[in-house]
Amino acid sequence: MGTVSYWACGLLILGILTNLIRSDDPSESTSEQSISNQKPPSLIVVTVATDQTDGFLRLQRSAEQFDLKLNVFGLGQQWNGGDTRYYQGGGQKIKILRESLEEYKDREDVIVLFVDAYDVVFNAGEEEILAKFDEIYYKYRVVFSAEPFCWPRKELAPEYPTVQFGKRFLNSGLFMGYAPEIWRIINEYPVADEDDDQLYYTNIYLDEKLRNDLKITLDSMSFIFQNLNGIKDDVAIEFNDNGDAQVSISNVPYNTHP
Repeated sequence: MGTVSYWACGLLILGILTNLIRSDDPSESTSEQSISNQKPPSLIVVTVATDQTDGFLRLQRSAEQFDLKLNVFGLGQQWNGGDTRYYQGGGQKIKILRESLEEYKDREDVIVLFVDAYDVVFNAGEEEILAKFDEIYYKYRVVFSAEPFCWPRKELAPEYPTVQFGKRFLNSGLFMGYAPEIWRIINEYPVADEDDDQLYYTNIYLDEKLRNDLKITLDSMSFIFQNLNGIKDDVAIEFNDNGDAQVSISNVPYNTHP
């Protein structure tokens, strides 16, 4: 699945990677077979937008292109979360999510995909998005996008778990996971409108007990999400030659196709 952004904090959700091999550990086979016999979860795509900016309209068009129903929360509300393009802020997004997602808090059959409203586009539909989440992150319940910068508090960098490959730091502009875990995350701490949403999620991720209990991980190698801020040269756009104007995107350093 994919999203493309043309702003400083641009983000990219990318499509499905095939031929991934799961663990052959026999101890996992029974549980995996049980899961495979269950009805696959449905996807709820959500964003928070108080204004219909050009970036928001672009996000809507891309959702329509891939037959994704975009659930928009907060339209018409006064924005009190600061100018997050340049400064910390955005806590109001979390408060709006709390108001809007309560009906899903016990829904084990729902995966919530959150995307920022103003600098994201989609590049795949529900089937591909869920397939990639299931194939790559079947051991986890929540996945956040990753980036090369520890923001907004760089002094927290030493507290992050190390990664063998890829980007180490959480970016909160794109994340997905099972509804009960998402509900717990957005209700874990008090938050004010002017608080920083990325710092809120970072504090949860850096709490080892919470991270393990909620089974949170980062998409460090851009299998699903591709952040463009500071690493645009890592991304290659490939055009097919069959005349239908479709493109694919690859992360060159990691040889992934988000």
